[in-house]
Amino acid sequence: MKLKIASAFGHRHRPTIVTSVAQNSTLGEDSRHFKGKDWTQVTALDWAEHSDAFFGFAPAAFAYFLPSLLITSLDTHNMPLIAADALVATLDTSADPDLWDDWFRDRFLRLTSAELRAIEDWSEVRFALAERGIGTEYARVQNTIEMLILTVEG
Repeated sequence: MKLKIASAFGHRHRPTIVTSVAQNSTLGEDSRHFKGKDWTQVTALDWAEHSDAFFGFAPAAFAYFLPSLLITSLDTHNMPLIAADALVATLDTSADPDLWDDWFRDRFLRLTSAELRAIEDWSEVRFALAERGIGTEYARVQNTIEMLILTVEG
């Protein structure tokens, strides 16, 4: 799983701009913590202490640092990461692209189908013990990811 995630996101380059959010905001401060870091060196502690970066990242930084969140959250079963919960909540939106807001579109539609499939596989692990019927959080997340894949593949 970790290799698939790393491979899918491996083409991404470290962004020079990590946020466009105001400097004196938590979103901006948490995002700037990651500036200059290689995503492979980001730890669970970085995500635990700077979880607002998830929402504060500029689109390129979001795509660049997302694999670090996916991988570290796989390793921290006993330490839930708020940012991983935020990813799930963000994907638990709608499978209808007309209902996606600009923040969501600007980040998730920049991802490749391989990156989205890596997120889909991650969510399978994330929801391993969850109920999987129609209308569940799992089903809504999967439906959103599938629609994202269809949309980016055009």
